[in-house]
Amino acid sequence: QQEASESGCRAVRSMASHSSTTRRFGVRSASAAVASCWAMAEHAQITASKQAEHQAAGLLWLTLGTVLLRRWEITAARRALASARHQLTAAGATAMRERARGWMALTEVLYGDLQAAADIIKRQRGGAPADPAGAFLAAIAAAHLAVEQDDLIAAARLLDDADPGAVSWLPGEPDGESLLLLARVRVAVAEGDATAARDKLRIVREKYGADQPVPRALDADIAQL
Repeated sequence: QQEASESGCRAVRSMASHSSTTRRFGVRSASAAVASCWAMAEHAQITASKQAEHQAAGLLWLTLGTVLLRRWEITAARRALASARHQLTAAGATAMRERARGWMALTEVLYGDLQAAADIIKRQRGGAPADPAGAFLAAIAAAHLAVEQDDLIAAARLLDDADPGAVSWLPGEPDGESLLLLARVRVAVAEGDATAARDKLRIVREKYGADQPVPRALDADIAQL
């Protein structure tokens, strides 16, 4: 059962993360695959009783959370990542729990719950990280939070210090360079520098694909300058 669920979510990640697949099979098919994986994750969570089962359920939710965040479905991503943290905590999987919590911090600030984001960032950055990914994601989230608080100097410093090369990314996760660039686009937008924002977004679009939700969402922000 665990093997089947993990295989299904790998397929969801591949389908939902690549624009070429969406063009070929259509948005509805990708959404159906996400919904199917969600149902598998809910079942895995309900039936989990051993640590290994909680970990499997947590990894399913983590997969969903990153896929949904990449699709810019922020509300659903928050729910999936909260479930991932809960299951990975139950499993005693400290490093993966921190990774999920890092994604949570980023998702909360993008959702607009700045206090929740600040609380998670404080916990993530309060000690030696068990997973470099959790620390990196917390730094990116902190930069987004600084933008929301009009502290562009702090945002730039956080992004300059963040090192995506120190992280081993899981298959299908948005890569660290793109996360950095997306945050830098937001800084450029906040500074009113439409040219810099477009230049950085062009690089992100080359990674994500022109028809992906994240570049389109940022295009709307740039258009308002």
